[in-house]
Amino acid sequence: MTQRAVPVRDPSQVGEARRLALRLAEDAGLTDAECAAVGLVATELATNLAVHAVDGELLLQPWRDAAGTSLEIVAIDRGPGVGDFERCFADGFSTRGTAGTGLGAVRRAARECDAFSRPGSGTVVFTRVGGSPTTGDRARFEWGAVCVAMPGESACGDAWRVHASGEDVALLVADGVGHGPAAAAVAQQACRTFEVAPDARPDDVLRRAHEALAGTRGAAVFVAAVSRGTLAYAGIGNVAGTLLAGGAHQGLVSLHGMVGTQGRRVRQFERPWPERGLLIVHTDGLQSRWSQADVSAVLGRHPAVVAALMYRDFRRGRDDVGMLAVRGNP
Repeated sequence: MTQRAVPVRDPSQVGEARRLALRLAEDAGLTDAECAAVGLVATELATNLAVHAVDGELLLQPWRDAAGTSLEIVAIDRGPGVGDFERCFADGFSTRGTAGTGLGAVRRAARECDAFSRPGSGTVVFTRVGGSPTTGDRARFEWGAVCVAMPGESACGDAWRVHASGEDVALLVADGVGHGPAAAAVAQQACRTFEVAPDARPDDVLRRAHEALAGTRGAAVFVAAVSRGTLAYAGIGNVAGTLLAGGAHQGLVSLHGMVGTQGRRVRQFERPWPERGLLIVHTDGLQSRWSQADVSAVLGRHPAVVAALMYRDFRRGRDDVGMLAVRGNP
């Protein structure tokens, strides 16, 4: 599904952001109580953007995982940022002389919540509202994604899928050629070839996608799987994969060509998967010239924070944006 990006730069846009969040929550089947929590979180985060931030934006998308269905609400801005942002979640903290309960209420209402802020750069606040509270041990893998249509388009030509099962995880990121509904249809078709057999080898998924997309405009596709301590991956076209771990920044090979239109031999690569590896896969809607230093401050945060920060700092602004960040937990 295309993620909705809502600019929030003045108080008049807060109501619009809240109404859209509620509509998405209702369409996703959230309960009345969950929708009320969505309204609270969307209002508080949008108000903070309107009052405190520069170039504020909310990213909204339904989210489905083992904990159930929720609405993901991510607030991003380009400043001014706060040095000790954790203090902002404490009831009573305020920079404007208000009661200072907004972000504390956001954390209580959300099933998941994480944030990062840096003076001069801005802030990212990530929440998922609805579904069952997470209990016990952390999941073996956790992930976050941004998938936003090019400005002026209603459908995103980029798409992604993740399938987690016990100690294993598999993923696909696709970029349909062009923009709009036609590109989106091709990207979603590539995703369906993954959904049929998500446990298959990445190179086999790519071969099936090539057959399924024959006669279409084609897509760039990257497929990866982590199993038994090994990362296997295969890609064709301009979708970039990077593995971050232990201070290393390892680019993952994606071969030239286009799935569905330019036939060539598919090749699968393998390498060890580090215990807390972070895999980032993105389409060319993001700049390729970023380094580990650019994201080092958020490597310990939820992958959704990593994805949102990269969207904020490296999007080209004239293309669809699709990116996925997947982390392994010990």
